Amino acid sequence: MGLHMRIQQSMSKAAIAAMAGAAAFSVLSTAPASALPLKADRGKLKVVAEGVPQGRSAKITVAGKKYRKKLPRAGALRNLKPGTYRVWATPIVVDGGTAAVPNLPIRVRVPKRKATTLRVQYQWNPKTDVYPPGPVTGLTVSGRTTSSISLHWVNSQAPDLQGVAIRRKTGSAASTGLDDGRVVPVDGSAQSVVDGGLRQYTTYTYSVFMVDTAGNASPPASVTVHTTGRASQVTAGTDHTCALVPDDLRGTGHVLCWGANSRGQLGDGTTSDSDVPREVALDDVVEVSAGGDHTCALQSDGDVWCWGANDSGEVGDGSTDDAIRPVLVNLPASSSVVAGGEHTCAVADSGALRCWGAADSGQSGVRIGEPILSPRGTAILTNVTSVAAGWAHTCAVVVNTTLRCFGEDSDGQLGSGSTDTATPVTVNLGGRAVSQAAAGVSHSCAVLTDATLACWGGNDYGQIGDGTRNSHTTPANVLSGVDAVSAGAYHTCAQLDNGTMRCWGRNNSGRLGDGTEVDHSSPTRPAIASGVSSIATGGYHSCAVTGGDTYCWGANPFGQLGTGLTTGSLRPLIVADL
Repeated sequence: MGLHMRIQQSMSKAAIAAMAGAAAFSVLSTAPASALPLKADRGKLKVVAEGVPQGRSAKITVAGKKYRKKLPRAGALRNLKPGTYRVWATPIVVDGGTAAVPNLPIRVRVPKRKATTLRVQYQWNPKTDVYPPGPVTGLTVSGRTTSSISLHWVNSQAPDLQGVAIRRKTGSAASTGLDDGRVVPVDGSAQSVVDGGLRQYTTYTYSVFMVDTAGNASPPASVTVHTTGRASQVTAGTDHTCALVPDDLRGTGHVLCWGANSRGQLGDGTTSDSDVPREVALDDVVEVSAGGDHTCALQSDGDVWCWGANDSGEVGDGSTDDAIRPVLVNLPASSSVVAGGEHTCAVADSGALRCWGAADSGQSGVRIGEPILSPRGTAILTNVTSVAAGWAHTCAVVVNTTLRCFGEDSDGQLGSGSTDTATPVTVNLGGRAVSQAAAGVSHSCAVLTDATLACWGGNDYGQIGDGTRNSHTTPANVLSGVDAVSAGAYHTCAQLDNGTMRCWGRNNSGRLGDGTEVDHSSPTRPAIASGVSSIATGGYHSCAVTGGDTYCWGANPFGQLGTGLTTGSLRPLIVADL
C-alpha cells in the first residue's frame, strides 16, 4: 500500500543546527505551548498524530538517557529532563499494506522549562495505493416482491472510504450500476437499498463494492435473487394469515405470513405480531394451510413442514414445544396438508390419510385423552384425494368421490346424524359426488362435482347459508356454480365459477366484507371485484386473491389483515407489500 508517514517538527534555527547530520525528517510546524506549571529545568513534549486512518491509533515510543516511554496513543509527556530524545512511530497496517516510516528514529530536543510539540503526520498517497478496501459483509436479501428487491449489508471499516457502489445483472445481459452508477456515501455501519421497477419471475444478480477516495473498489459481495409473482393462494387461521407467492411459472414459491405470532405461527423465528407480511424461510412450496395457531406447508418434493402452537402436538415433531420456525414432519411423500384447530392432517402420494395433534374428539383418527405428537404409521383412510380439518373434526374426500368425516359431532358437523367418533362415517349426500370439502368449528360444507354447494352442522349465525338459523345433521343445498368453499369459525365463503365470491354467517367485525356487521343466513357478496382466484376464512376475518392482489377484511387486533395497521375493516383492504 502506498502509505507514507512524515514526522515533522518545527524548532529554532539553533536547534536545527544542533541536529545537523541527523537522519532526515520533514518539518511541519513548531508550536511553543503556553506557560505550564513545570518543575525547574523540566520540559514537556506533546506528540500529536495527524492523519491516522479511521479506526486505528498511533503508537509512539520516546526514548532518552535512562528514559523510555510508550504512548498508547498520541499524548503528552511531562516533566522531561532537557535534552535530546529519540522518537519511533509504530507502523500501521491498513488492509494488507503497511505505512512506511522512513529514517527512524528521529531526534527531537526538549529545552528547559519549555513545551515542544511534535506532529506526526501519517500520509496515504492515493496515486501509488493498489490495495482496495475490504468488502462488505452480511449481504442478504431482506425482501422481494413482483417488482422490487431489498438488500442489506454491513459496510467495511476500511479507512478513506468514499462510499458504496452497486451493480445489477439480469440474466446474460451486461451489468448496470444502480443510481446511475453513482457511489453512495457510507451511512453508518450498515446500509440497505431497495431496487424497484423490476420484472416478475426474473433472476437478478447484485454485486456490492466498497470504494475508497482513490477510486479503488473492494472485491464484490454478490447475491442472486429473483422477483416473485402475485400470491396464488391465501389461507387464514384464527388470528393470522399466510399466502403462497410463486417464485416461477411452475407455481412453486415461498410463504409470507402476518398477524398474531405469540405462538410462532408466522414462522419467522420470532414471537412478535406483524401487521405486514413476513417471509418464512422455506422455498419450493406448493401449498400452505393456516390452522388455529399453527401453520403447515407442502413442498414440491412431498415434504411437509409445520410451525407455531404445539400444545397438542399439531406441529408433529414429537414434542409439545412451540416451533417458531418450520420443522420437518416425518411423513411419506405427501400430496396435501391441512391445519385444523389443534390437529393436522396430510394425504400421502399413495392416498393414505394420516392425522396428528389433538385427539380428544377423535379428530385425528383415534379418540384418546392424550395428543398424538407425531404421525402414526397406520393410515386412517386410503384412496383419499383431499382433506379438510375443522376445529375438532376432519372430512376427507375419497377416490370414489364420497365424503367421510370423523371427530366432534356436537352440532351435526359430521353429516351423518352420529355422535363424536374416531371412525370415519359417510356423509349422506344422496349419492352425489364430492370434489372439495371445508370444515369450520361446528359446521361443514362440500362442493359437489356438479358445482352445487351443500352445508350442514351448527347454524346459530346462519353459517350453513340456507336462509335459516336451524342446525342440520344432514346437508342442505346453498348455492350453485361454486368452484371452492372455505369455512371459518362461524362463517363461510364460496368462490363462484364467474370469478365472484359470496359469504354468509356471523358478521361481527365485518368478516363478511359487505360493509355491515349484520349476520347473514343467506349468501351476500363482499365488496370485492371479480377475478377471485383464492379465498380464505379465519376465526374473525376473511381474505381473497383477486386481480393479482390480495385483500383481507374483518377483525384486525393482531394485524391479520396485513394492511400495516391494527384497525379492522368492514370492507376488503389490500394487503401491503404482497
